Amino acid sequence: DSVIANELARLSMTDRERLFCEINGVSDKIQETPEMIEESLRLLQQEIATIHPKHAYQQALDMNPAFVQDAKFLLMFFRADRIDHVSAAHKLVKFFEFKLEIFGTSLLTTNITQEHLDDQDLEALYDGMVMDLPFRDRAGRLVMFMLAQPLTIPVRAILRKAFYLMMSLLDDEETQKNGVVVVSYVVGQPITWQRMGERRE
Repeated sequence: DSVIANELARLSMTDRERLFCEINGVSDKIQETPEMIEESLRLLQQEIATIHPKHAYQQALDMNPAFVQDAKFLLMFFRADRIDHVSAAHKLVKFFEFKLEIFGTSLLTTNITQEHLDDQDLEALYDGMVMDLPFRDRAGRLVMFMLAQPLTIPVRAILRKAFYLMMSLLDDEETQKNGVVVVSYVVGQPITWQRMGERRE
């Protein structure tokens, strides 16, 4: 609680008010227009050009430009930070770095489906520890309920399962625009860096 309080105290009044509005689901929604999207995509390409290094992104671009530059795909990153092209560019680069690390080169420009998950990934996916609820909050945000994963599940399987799950949910435009709320229940499951380190790779 003290860590959270200290971090909040370091925010400006404007950022603090924006954060409280987002938490309580009363943030103003951005009205997207074709002109705004076109300009945002142009600015995104300019920002990406300034980022170095970006090996995974460049590798993906060389492999399949249509996948990397698809407007529908890129809009997910814009909507994550209220059409901020700078933040979207950095998120996009990190996205490909992460995807390359957990799925490898062969799937870098492929939409991940359950066919790409191995037995451990599928075990993590269907263990019931994460689920989306059949209703949204008052701001239209998707509500996710999450329990602590057992230590027997390898970190790699959890990451691959989480990637597949989130990309599947974000295929919905309403979820992209309104966001996701995660409710975690960890009673009886103390989470520490030491315990995380005990997980099998």
